[in-house]
Amino acid sequence: AEIAAKALNVEYSTVRAPVAGRIGRAMVSEGNLVSSDVVLGVLVSYDPIYVTFDMDELSIQRYMVRARQAGGRDPSQPIREAKIPIRAQLATDEGFPHEGVLDFADVRMTPGAGTVLVRGVFSNAKGLLAPGFFARVQIRAGTPEQRQLVPERSIVRDQDRRFVYVVKDDGTIEARPVELGTRLGEWRAVLKGVETGDKVVVDGVQRAPQGVDFGDVVAGARGDGVGQVLDHIRAGQGIDRIRHARFVGDDLLRAQRQLGGRLGGQRQRLILGVGMQRLRAAQHGGQRLQRDAHDIVVHLLRRQRGASGLRVEAQLPGARVAGGEALAHDLRPQTARRPELGDLFQKVVVGTAEIKDPRFEELVRIYAPRKQVRPKIDIALIPTIEKEAIVEGTVFKDIADMDAVCHVVRAFKNEAIYHVSGSIDPQRDIETVNGELILNDLIFIEKRLERIAKDIKKVQDKRLAQEQALLEKLKMQLEQELPLRLMTLTDEEKKLIGSYPFITLKQMLVVLNVSDTDVQQDDLEQNLRLLYNPLKIDVMQISAAVEADIAGLETEEEKKEFLQALGIKEPALDVFTRKCLQVLGLISFFTASESEVRHWLARAGSSAPEIAGTIHSDMQKGFIRADVMKYEDLILYKTEAQVKHAGKYYTKGKDYIVEDGDIIHIRFNV
Repeated sequence: AEIAAKALNVEYSTVRAPVAGRIGRAMVSEGNLVSSDVVLGVLVSYDPIYVTFDMDELSIQRYMVRARQAGGRDPSQPIREAKIPIRAQLATDEGFPHEGVLDFADVRMTPGAGTVLVRGVFSNAKGLLAPGFFARVQIRAGTPEQRQLVPERSIVRDQDRRFVYVVKDDGTIEARPVELGTRLGEWRAVLKGVETGDKVVVDGVQRAPQGVDFGDVVAGARGDGVGQVLDHIRAGQGIDRIRHARFVGDDLLRAQRQLGGRLGGQRQRLILGVGMQRLRAAQHGGQRLQRDAHDIVVHLLRRQRGASGLRVEAQLPGARVAGGEALAHDLRPQTARRPELGDLFQKVVVGTAEIKDPRFEELVRIYAPRKQVRPKIDIALIPTIEKEAIVEGTVFKDIADMDAVCHVVRAFKNEAIYHVSGSIDPQRDIETVNGELILNDLIFIEKRLERIAKDIKKVQDKRLAQEQALLEKLKMQLEQELPLRLMTLTDEEKKLIGSYPFITLKQMLVVLNVSDTDVQQDDLEQNLRLLYNPLKIDVMQISAAVEADIAGLETEEEKKEFLQALGIKEPALDVFTRKCLQVLGLISFFTASESEVRHWLARAGSSAPEIAGTIHSDMQKGFIRADVMKYEDLILYKTEAQVKHAGKYYTKGKDYIVEDGDIIHIRFNV
């Protein structure tokens, strides 16, 4: 009777869930003994369906600004009540066909990630969306506007200018400057420059000379850039005809390879449509000989193990007009030869400077050692950045070998020194370089995804599938014109892309080269630091002219008097070298005795045995312990003996993580 009663209870039992949806496979079988904490099955909500994602800080700020400008919602109004529209796109969708609304946004940033968790809700009556699908989302800020859309491949980029070729009513072609908006897949919104009904050249834009009849240009063309280059060269057509063709990038390089590299230098430059920039002789007294080149210098920093631990190497490609050459010379010893103009444009000029740290100088004063050793930084000023270097990608290959990027931006005015853009605008120059670096990474990802798609068709590879998903995620980030360094990647994801030359993953430092009269004004520095902090770009300013004057003084006393007269605490170059270490993720530690005081560099997060290996490999092999005192404690108690007496002299084992400023003595036995 009792069994029958329980069976009847089971028949009348109902399991109720707080949401409607579909249940997956049963987690238990008939006859299993279950309790209240046993999962019977997993119920998934299908309609509505929720899409959860993270919004980075910069995107949130941009959204709020645009929403306010368009008379958007009151910030105090709950997200769910605001009915903010959101659209979603699956991998197989064209555009963003799935429409929903935001229904949740977290009230704080995720610690360490710089993002906010956001959720959208979508009606899914047709069941097109399924839990676990990867989707792209689009949140509209402001009032919808009608814009012209042109294919991305129709846009021609020339340094900071963007234009498209338009076929006029008389059949001739006109290069029309455009102001670009948001990129939508393969399309780009145009804010100004084209109107409805305009005929825009999409294919073969490299061979669309202005003022030439459209029919003459396409007649006899083989349909691809390589073919057109080869046709012109093999047919022996005159320079004037070749000059009309604006061939750039891969088309020219592939043509060179097909011709066995026989493309002449003069003709190559004409076909590129950029030509060699001519040196301008000085026409007025005191005017420098300058080159009409891009006024952006990029410093490239990399770590290299040397005799005294980690040694920092910096490469500076660019033009003199931004101050990179002057900065490189200021960092070199006074005995170093200032490079000739021809050297600057044709070959790498290398010099070395010591990293100066006030803590090291204080340790030298305390210990009065017989020997003192500072770490060094190598400066390599590589040839001028020009359009050819960007088109051929050589400058990006140099940057990819480095661990960080330091971008020197011209912020001084001098009518005698020409700026390629015609004006001084540091923010514009920063955006130009950032845009080129982002575009370079995006192009690499697109090519790699094409290769993966072909390989997956041949063989099913789990690692390839994981890499494909990760690259799609990185591509989304870059398409929003955001650098990859803002993303939080797992160790496994870092391994998947560890060998790829992603430049925007690297840390970045911007150095503003200001005039000697503006060296004490930091408004520009502070404004740009606030602007680019969300992009994880640090900003500092320096006057190469002032630093050159300091370097030219013979004695330390003269240098101190000069700095005091300007109201400067220390040379900006000393601050610059320490900033480079921070950008590279390096810390300083010291070994100190009456025989030697030495300043060492190591990666942040290094353990005591790893630090010992920086000094000598035998120390790491036979590591016993590390005797450590803090620099601040030594300064407070004056002597090492007093530090020990105060109980501030510590013995650390293998698990100790060395901190910046530690003074260390390694105990080892080999």
